[in-house]
Amino acid sequence: MKTKEKILSTAKSLFNEKGVDATSVRQIAREMEISHGNLRYHYPEKEGIVQALFKQCMEESEKAVGELLSEDVDLESVIKASWIQAQKFWEYRFLMKNLSRIVEEFPSVKTALHEMYGQRKKDFFKIFQMLTLNDWMKPEPFAGYYVKIIENFLLIVDYGIPFIEVNYQTSSEEVKIKKYFQAWFTPIIPLITEKGKEVLEQHKIIE
Repeated sequence: MKTKEKILSTAKSLFNEKGVDATSVRQIAREMEISHGNLRYHYPEKEGIVQALFKQCMEESEKAVGELLSEDVDLESVIKASWIQAQKFWEYRFLMKNLSRIVEEFPSVKTALHEMYGQRKKDFFKIFQMLTLNDWMKPEPFAGYYVKIIENFLLIVDYGIPFIEVNYQTSSEEVKIKKYFQAWFTPIIPLITEKGKEVLEQHKIIE
């Protein structure tokens, strides 16, 4: 593993464990057993590390959504892709747990997140249209409803992890990730057809 990759991996673990505010660049260097100067050669400021991790997370997310859109979308493929995404976002949970503060402290992250939201709305609108066309979802009851559902979904994705950690007092990360994943589908359940509900039940999204 290259030094820059190891810095990001170490920082991610410490940020998840201690939080961004409580983790200094010196602590990251100490954990890696390298000099503070060596680390700052690669990332002069903590913002650069946070920005790089945010970019890494978003690139992995983009890849998953891109692969989904390149196929004939059905509910099964959406569920599988969503499960992979939920696990990935949990891996970067420090971002979600501190998102409001991070976007205010690091303007570059705020700009990138804003751009990502715009793209996600387009991507998921297209996915909803394809699911509706293939009788997995019902048509939107009024114009603009899909957009509202997508915004609700993005809200759960980005701010659901703190809720899960507070409300499910368990040391099992698997349980927490599952609850987080299930919550993603809650906004669309009323729009799912009978055929689609059978798939949700098979995957224990509806329990």
